[in-house]
Amino acid sequence: MNKTTWIFTVLICLTFIFIAADYFHRNPDRGARLNPPTELLASLKNDRIVLSWKGTTSISESDYNIYQATNEKGPFQKIGSTTQTSYEVTGLVDGKTYYFQVTALLNNVAESVPAKTGAITFKK
Repeated sequence: MNKTTWIFTVLICLTFIFIAADYFHRNPDRGARLNPPTELLASLKNDRIVLSWKGTTSISESDYNIYQATNEKGPFQKIGSTTQTSYEVTGLVDGKTYYFQVTALLNNVAESVPAKTGAITFKK
């Protein structure tokens, strides 16, 4: 292989890599699949609810998004993110039932399906 052919081959390979990277960045659902967190638990602690869960079993894990609703079917609103496997929720209304979901998040691009929804009634 001469020098010109080698350079041309390298340029084609690099072009393919950049095209693939751009495709998966724009279409994260076609890229890596993240396993959702499991065993979501909600417990009362003074004036807050403490959520805890088992982390994703995916090789690449980083952050978790936490969602909250006042109806079991939603709509769920994102209330925060964490790199830990627990999260404290404050600013709750006494006697109200809250529903929570947690997802795994990879590089703010790919997000898992939610862990099984957890519910708890807040009592001071």
